[in-house]
Amino acid sequence: MSEEKINQLEQQLALLTSEVAELRLSRAQRLRRSLARNHRLIRAFLLCFVVVPVAVSAFTTPNVFTAGTPAVAADVNANFAAIKTRFDDMENKSWRLVHESDITVATAAVNVTGLSGNTDRTYRIVARFVNATGATVNYYVQPNGDGGMNYGQQYIDGSGSGTAAKGNPGANSTTGMHTCTATAGTNCETQGTLYAVSGYARVLYVTEIYNVSPGAVGGLQMIGNSWNNTAANITSLNIMSPTANAIGVGSHIEVWARR
Repeated sequence: MSEEKINQLEQQLALLTSEVAELRLSRAQRLRRSLARNHRLIRAFLLCFVVVPVAVSAFTTPNVFTAGTPAVAADVNANFAAIKTRFDDMENKSWRLVHESDITVATAAVNVTGLSGNTDRTYRIVARFVNATGATVNYYVQPNGDGGMNYGQQYIDGSGSGTAAKGNPGANSTTGMHTCTATAGTNCETQGTLYAVSGYARVLYVTEIYNVSPGAVGGLQMIGNSWNNTAANITSLNIMSPTANAIGVGSHIEVWARR
């Protein structure tokens, strides 16, 4: 028999020996080999629960998996639980609409109750006021219905071709946190953010467009208001005007809470 033929037979014998060895592997051994072969894929999958949350919002899972170390089911489940808690917290801190009024009968006030400023921390007020009276009217927010002269105010006014800084910077001034002004037969639009936690003077920062009529805008104001009561928890917001029926038909009021 030639040497070439002998080499071919030796190669075939080696191949058959390998196949027999593979067939003799137990099911558990084959499973271990399969897991080892796919270890890189498994590791990349598990790292998703560590890397992705960190990149999104500086969040760290309770367990970090190391290459070559088996992942324990309890640790994986703990990571899932932590991620769920974080998403729930993010959802619970979104803006929630807590009051909405479409005015169908003219009124002087809309009182929003059932609040807790120390819990909610921040409120947003979005409103359109329609003035159907025969006079110029101002619109205010009164925390807890406080109608006393317990407010400070400073604002920047832009109308025509100029701007001016105006206001009442001292304590014990105005009748509420100013939000909007409308002359007879016009409307005004306002958006404001109130930081409501007690311990400091509460501040309502407002941007308003005033004296609006078809084809005309009277001006724009940026207003800083303070409620000088530092102790009371804000449980209601009275949105009002001193002028009777100044919140006319077509007015719209929204209050949002950070919950």
